[in-house]
Amino acid sequence: MLTPCPIDVSVHKRFRRALGAAALLAALAACADGGDRPPPALGGGRTGPVRADGTAPSGIVAQHADRLDALRRSTASETEGYSIAIAAINGRLQAGTTPANRDLVERWNAAQGHLDTITANLGQLDALAAQVRQQVTTVAAVPVATRPAPDRRAARTSESEADRTRQELRRLAGEIDGEIARQSTFLMTERPTLAALGYAVNAGRPGTLRTAGGAGR
Repeated sequence: MLTPCPIDVSVHKRFRRALGAAALLAALAACADGGDRPPPALGGGRTGPVRADGTAPSGIVAQHADRLDALRRSTASETEGYSIAIAAINGRLQAGTTPANRDLVERWNAAQGHLDTITANLGQLDALAAQVRQQVTTVAAVPVATRPAPDRRAARTSESEADRTRQELRRLAGEIDGEIARQSTFLMTERPTLAALGYAVNAGRPGTLRTAGGAGR
């Protein structure tokens, strides 16, 4: 009695070419044996690292890196908007204005909004750092001793890839920590600066002010 072949040969022509003729024929040969032996992996036998829950961590480093880049871009945009608002307020105060000028109050509120968004981004960076560190401990390879002898070479490859994934996650965690430190320093400096600028806007005259710095520098 023939065992149903687990390989779907009715795939798109381009996909069959991508698999490679040798790998596809080997898989079909396994089916011809009646299913007594499992077909070889079409990807060349590499299992790749898996997490402790058995799921593959493929792409997790790239996903976290993309998230970090997105937060950096957002913070850079907010920092630019904040700096523009602060410069406009300072220039208007130096030129002379009335107390609690409506336009300056609106610009001050906009600057406050930019800092609030940067603060929210900082919270997301903290959460991302915690997630990356947690995944460093959960990424694991299938132990070589638990694999059949023919699969031990693939298991060693899996261990090597798991080690590489952990190293990349640790490096990414370091980048996130550096970004957190920069944003924290920026906020600690600019919050008092913005508060002092608020008093100047209410008074309608400049106080001891300075130009806002850049969060991403």
